[in-house]
Amino acid sequence: MRRQTQQVVIGQVLQGDDVAPEEIFEALNEQDSLIVGSPETCRKKLRVHADLGIDRLMAFHQVGSLKHEDVVRSLRLIGDLIPEFDGWACGVRCEDGAHAEEAAPDR
Repeated sequence: MRRQTQQVVIGQVLQGDDVAPEEIFEALNEQDSLIVGSPETCRKKLRVHADLGIDRLMAFHQVGSLKHEDVVRSLRLIGDLIPEFDGWACGVRCEDGAHAEEAAPDR
């Protein structure tokens, strides 16, 4: 999906137009707004965000008609990955108990 097409799809959603869920998923996924996939895929996407200095994650696990067991599994999987990124800021590992905010350059 081309960038212009992604923007059109997102614009349609924002205007309240009826857009197929597959189109929305594709548009958001291609602009890296979603972190979905296998643990390794999610790890790679999280690393990109961490290296940019993004140190917060907003997670939506109960989407659509997912079964409770699938939501719990998703929460456990992301819970296994998050500690790998604890203390990282702009690709730099914080040492000696420093918080990520202290290690990050002024933004």
